[in-house]
Amino acid sequence: MRTTDAQDHENKLTVLLENDMDFSEISTITTVGILAALFGMSLLQFSSVKRSMRIQSEQQIYARIIETRMKLENTEAFTKMAKENEMFAERLALVDSPDEYYTVVAYLDLIEFLFYLYKTKMMDTKLWPRWKALAETLMGMPKFRKVWDKTKHVHNSDFIEFMDSL
Repeated sequence: MRTTDAQDHENKLTVLLENDMDFSEISTITTVGILAALFGMSLLQFSSVKRSMRIQSEQQIYARIIETRMKLENTEAFTKMAKENEMFAERLALVDSPDEYYTVVAYLDLIEFLFYLYKTKMMDTKLWPRWKALAETLMGMPKFRKVWDKTKHVHNSDFIEFMDSL
């Protein structure tokens, strides 16, 4: 049987040689296949890194916009102008001072952004219960609830549903 195995092996080698397929050609094909696979993996990784960088940039831009808005709105000049606007005057009347109103709005923006991070799986699920508990606490404050009820229409529908469920 050993002789037969050796003969079979020799016959296979002969067939390979007859078909002009030598080891260097097999090696070349294998190398090309490996390189193609590595290139494909690199493209997938690049796509993931690109997406991650886009999300990080989006988050940084959003944070800067909210910070800038709060700095502008929470000024005496803006408050004076806002009181001349019926909608703002109505909103500011819900609380005892413009500072209270802007604080509620800042918390709403913060919770909405964190809700977005949670829903898009950009936040560790172990962190979300803490922020959800804060949202529940805030919604238990009468002034917070008043401002929310007057301004919720400007928020994302999923966020409105979440906050109204608290």
